[in-house]
Amino acid sequence: MAKETEYYELSYLVKPDLSEEDATAIEFSLKTLIQDKGGIIESWDLPKRRRIFYPIQEVREAYLGALRFTLAPEKIGEITEKVKGLKEIMRHFLAKWQKVPPPRTIRRPLITYTPKPEEQKRTEETTIDKKLEEILGA
Repeated sequence: MAKETEYYELSYLVKPDLSEEDATAIEFSLKTLIQDKGGIIESWDLPKRRRIFYPIQEVREAYLGALRFTLAPEKIGEITEKVKGLKEIMRHFLAKWQKVPPPRTIRRPLITYTPKPEEQKRTEETTIDKKLEEILGA
């Protein structure tokens, strides 16, 4: 019996010698590949040119893109093999993705502090002057 679908994220680096339109076309072909295998695309990040941390084949920049999708676990191997076969993709990383629900906001009443009347002593001007003279040593 087939297991239920799970959430995955596919991050990939596309060679920088391609144009931005070509990188977007590769992203579209990856979406099509996932959908053909029965996957549902949840969200994606269009490939953007980025400087990478370490050189890959002496290349310091690449287009970075990501796809988040649901798919049956038995189909993941097929996706990985197809992505490995694309010569335009320098590196890829496929991981289980955990869909996090948005955080709940808790409304708390605004608490303000108002001093009691006896705490609101008025300081005399002469007392302030004496204190300043003590501090300044005058």
